[in-house]
Amino acid sequence: MSKRFLMSALLIAPLYATGCEALEEFTPTVAYDNLDVNSIDWQAIDSNFNFRVNNPNPVDIQLARFDYDLGFEGIDWLSGENADGLALEASADSAWSLPVNIGFTELFDVIQAVRGEDIVDFELSGSFGFDTRIGPIDIPYDASGDFPALRRPSFALNKISVGSIDWSDLTVDLGLKLDVDNELGSNLAFWNMDYGIDIAGTRVTNGFLADLGSVDGASSSTVEIPFKVDLYNVAGAAYDVIVNKEKAAVGLDAALEVDTPFGVVPLTLDLSDGNLTVQ
Repeated sequence: MSKRFLMSALLIAPLYATGCEALEEFTPTVAYDNLDVNSIDWQAIDSNFNFRVNNPNPVDIQLARFDYDLGFEGIDWLSGENADGLALEASADSAWSLPVNIGFTELFDVIQAVRGEDIVDFELSGSFGFDTRIGPIDIPYDASGDFPALRRPSFALNKISVGSIDWSDLTVDLGLKLDVDNELGSNLAFWNMDYGIDIAGTRVTNGFLADLGSVDGASSSTVEIPFKVDLYNVAGAAYDVIVNKEKAAVGLDAALEVDTPFGVVPLTLDLSDGNLTVQ
């Protein structure tokens, strides 16, 4: 036994004889600190629930047990036990994190998240357990707060608008309109789109659009991709569709960035409609 621990034990032992109240100043304390988002996309969030554990004793203490129950919107989600060897430094605060990865599709299916909200409520409780020379100590904790609820906006092809045709150089200005539904409470802005558009089975353009526009929270709106087509390079059915304004099969593939309340999140689109209006 080290001299340091012996001195600590001699100091603490008389306090045990006087009752629990005298021991409070030597009992470690646990406080929920915050939620860190390590990464987030439209499928899942990788996060850490962070705790601050204080050890007032003049000797290190080792974490022996940790259990947790995590729920969202009052519904139990996840529970378990974990002890990863956290050592509480003597007379100091120590940081400890519970890593949690949550799939949004499964979460929303279970809790039936409400349209127009950016977050869901979480509840986290359990205990930290330590085996000390003076016996086991279990410290309960109970935390609650807001958890990000990122929902992918839905896109649908609406129509292609045809502007005037310049017959001198055989070019035409077009616009592909997209219907966007935003289930979040916050506005979403769409940036830096790399895209390709097919009409009647022919790739008519590849392009880049810096600003596609935005959609208000909990609402639907229409945005437009303006593009120009060189009719010299478009033949057959695609030419007929554009010039004669017929219905057609239209496809869009794109990669863009979405400005969300939780940062900029990449989004890819692969849309098609076999009977899109061209007008």
